[in-house]
Amino acid sequence: MQCGNLDEARHCYERVLSIAPNHHKSQANLGVLFYKQGDLEASLAVFSDAIASHPEDTELHFNASRTYRTLGRFDEAVMLAQKAVNLSPNYFDGWINLGVTQMALSRYEEAEKSYRSALRLKSQSPVAHHNLAQALLQLGRLEEGWAEFEWRWRTPEFKESENVRALPQWDGQPMRDGVLLIWAEQGIGDQILYSSMVPEIKAAAQKVILACSSRLVGLFARSFPFASVVSQPDLLNDKAMLASITAQISSGGLGQYLRPNLDCFEGHSSFLAVDPGQVEMVREKYDALFPGRRRIGVSWCSKNPRSGHAKSISLKALAPALKHTDVVLVDLQYGDTTSERNQFSSATGLQLYRLPGIEPLTDLDGFAAHVATMDLVITVSNTTAHVAGGLGVPCWTLLPAGEGLRWYWFLDRSDSPWYPSVRLFRQAIPGDWTLVVNQISQALDRILAT
Repeated sequence: MQCGNLDEARHCYERVLSIAPNHHKSQANLGVLFYKQGDLEASLAVFSDAIASHPEDTELHFNASRTYRTLGRFDEAVMLAQKAVNLSPNYFDGWINLGVTQMALSRYEEAEKSYRSALRLKSQSPVAHHNLAQALLQLGRLEEGWAEFEWRWRTPEFKESENVRALPQWDGQPMRDGVLLIWAEQGIGDQILYSSMVPEIKAAAQKVILACSSRLVGLFARSFPFASVVSQPDLLNDKAMLASITAQISSGGLGQYLRPNLDCFEGHSSFLAVDPGQVEMVREKYDALFPGRRRIGVSWCSKNPRSGHAKSISLKALAPALKHTDVVLVDLQYGDTTSERNQFSSATGLQLYRLPGIEPLTDLDGFAAHVATMDLVITVSNTTAHVAGGLGVPCWTLLPAGEGLRWYWFLDRSDSPWYPSVRLFRQAIPGDWTLVVNQISQALDRILAT
């Protein structure tokens, strides 16, 4: 199994178990093997049998919990995760697993306690500190959260930033001279979110370089004219530019200085600027095609490899909220959506229009111009929500409960301090969009009646 020969390993374990049905180690390893192969139900069956024979085994409870969590069965997962740490209170991985599972159930204060228990065992664990940061930030305890968030640089996920981080880090104080580099981190949505703090850096240095994803260069260059905006690949390949930098900080790192508490968001407004010529051209096209009709942009899917499934909703499930025939529904979803749009039209009799040229995966500047022409955007938590929020376009964002809920949407609020134009609609039960769709449908009825 360690060599990746899973079929051969499975034969060995099954042979052992045909001789000794309760052979403890073989049961445990076979359950792990099935998990690696993606056969989660078979994995659970093996772990259940093994736990019945060996109810005091910590690893069995841990692995069964992880399998339940992967299946989205969080209640069973948290019960077994708790059992694992009850059996072995000094089990570091067990506390991490319990915290992650509690987060998936929106039990953030409990998750905080679990991560702190892990840190009592390994005080220098980057993973435990980073996970604790997510819980604290989600709870709105920003000053504590930002401090823990700095541990992310020691986790494997963020290793690619080492070249830039080798430069002196900015301490948040104004620089009398020199060049300040702000470099965007994580995905496109995160880069847009954190860039909302960039305008406040205008007076911090004589020269500011802003490095971001190549797809954002045009949009950011227009939005932050005081900065020299470059793509991250161009920055890393320009030795002279790197040598000119006096201090650097990631865009997310700005939060520790500029957003230590929720009061620091007051007065914040839209910050992205689109090409007026592009906006006018797009608006003219829509007006010619749909004169006098209000435009509602729709995006329903997140392709995030970790949590996209939890953040996404099917067009079929969203359809009851999109029943109005006196508006034009505009497809703002990235990727090829032809099949989904055709199915939606066949099922509802409504058209989800896609203007040729909309493609956020390749042209974010042009996509932003399309978003800017919408009267309203209805979207899940993906790049579209960040673009609309950054532009100040009215945006209704559908949020999952627990798994998939990003910390920056915080808890129990219908507004976003990051984006004043964004209104939040939250699941009450993880995976169940019924309440959200009903709320959006009623809200849309009200605004279209005026």
